[in-house]
Amino acid sequence: MDFIVGLLIAVKSLVFMGGYIAPDRVPVKIADMQVLLTRDDVRVRCTVANAYSGELRKLAQSGTPILLYVFAEARQVRKDSLVSNAVAENKLELDLVAKQYRVTRSAGQDTVVSPNLDSALAATARCSGLAVLPKEKVQPATSYYFVVWAVLGKTRVEALANKEIDLMYFWRYNRPTLKTEPFKGEQFLASTK
Repeated sequence: MDFIVGLLIAVKSLVFMGGYIAPDRVPVKIADMQVLLTRDDVRVRCTVANAYSGELRKLAQSGTPILLYVFAEARQVRKDSLVSNAVAENKLELDLVAKQYRVTRSAGQDTVVSPNLDSALAATARCSGLAVLPKEKVQPATSYYFVVWAVLGKTRVEALANKEIDLMYFWRYNRPTLKTEPFKGEQFLASTK
């Protein structure tokens, strides 16, 4: 089993329970970001804070699927070039018959089921263990940094005759982005037990 070493990144603020729910007009941001080292790769973990305004909550309660994507890039500092990238999809759906929310997360390859909207929104706002940089691409003398951003997907709304809407409207088409400080490649090649 991989031993995970967490390298905590300084972020402007911590997100406590409820940070994923936003009063209207509070900017969405990437928070609680960590860079994790496993035996095979480097991963990122983060929370999309203030992701769900009142309008998005009402949309989720109506049974409209909510898609949240988290993108991550590993970049080489000296050349400012892309080394590798990854994307995670978190999908929130309401089963209207069972009155259960289902969150399907691609990064953790798991599904969370909850009767509580707040718990489901919290699970949707978290991205855990997104493998962004394979160790075979790491060079010890090279420095790397990570860029993470989030977007909402498009979805069909039954109340609008199944018309497709772009959920980024609720974020005013701004995507929250966070860039880490540089890491030396040798830090990622340290042995993991």
